[in-house]
Amino acid sequence: MSTNNGSLKHEEIARKAYEIYEKEGRPKGREKEHWNRAEAELKAAVKPVASTAPVPPPVIKPMPVSAVKPAATTGRKIRR
Repeated sequence: MSTNNGSLKHEEIARKAYEIYEKEGRPKGREKEHWNRAEAELKAAVKPVASTAPVPPPVIKPMPVSAVKPAATTGRKIRR
């Protein structure tokens, strides 16, 4: 849809502008308006490459053994 540097190709804008022109009933004298609108719509549809990269999972550090406390007991004996 776009070139590597993120800019839109002339053909893409022209195709979108023509689509807008057709949808609006082929009005005369609105070429610049259609071109600008097409360019704006295509730019809004293009997402930056950085935002499509997956987010790495958070780093979870192990807790030191000295920080682990034993679970509380109810005081009842277990029958076997």
